[in-house]
Amino acid sequence: MGTAETMMGFLSEKKLTDKELNSGLSYGLHVVEGQYYWLGGLSASGGSVEWLRSVLGEEPVSYEDMSQLVRQAGQRPTGILYFPYLVGSGAPWPDANIRGALIGLDRQHGRAEIAKAVLEGTAYQMEAIREAAELANGTQPRSVISVGGGTRNMDWMQIKSDVSNCTFAISSVSEAALVGAARLAAMGCGFVLGGPHSFPKMQAHEEKIIVPSVVRHAEYHRIYETQFKPLRSVLSTNRRPLG
Repeated sequence: MGTAETMMGFLSEKKLTDKELNSGLSYGLHVVEGQYYWLGGLSASGGSVEWLRSVLGEEPVSYEDMSQLVRQAGQRPTGILYFPYLVGSGAPWPDANIRGALIGLDRQHGRAEIAKAVLEGTAYQMEAIREAAELANGTQPRSVISVGGGTRNMDWMQIKSDVSNCTFAISSVSEAALVGAARLAAMGCGFVLGGPHSFPKMQAHEEKIIVPSVVRHAEYHRIYETQFKPLRSVLSTNRRPLG
């Protein structure tokens, strides 16, 4: 979770079909022999947060003030739909020309509700990626290990958990990408043997576990299914003309 955000999982080696191709996800060979990976990303995840910080005042709003605003909005869903397409959309609906939107505003909404809506919108988009992986791969990913700067925002992590109905383990590894690159380099140099049993997994070092709320998930799921997905299709530049 950084300026951009990626969700990634792995699969046993299998024949890829039109179902995987049409999922909007990317597939490739995992570094562990006999395994594949799937992934989908959001280019403006933390980028949406940075955009909002820059427009809420003459000076960028601090991260602490952002967190306070989100808490002021309360624990229930805001009902505002934010579509985080500041630089187009990737998986599972690739569309380079689509642009973002805030829908559902009324005069009672203020900075707090808009701040929380931006976090909710990015969570809805990542849920679309998780859902696409579930449908294409026949799996049900319900446990996620999260790394990156965005994991410091506990309000955001709780929203992600509530939207997706997944448990999130926040790793204490502060530079996970660097650790992964070092391990890949070790493999390439022969210090680590290949294969699923000999390649050492990076442990989650779970400092914090975020568990979804059953009540809030039900509310978020209703909004996601009946509002976010249908309205997203209206925004798409790939849709066919009416009539």
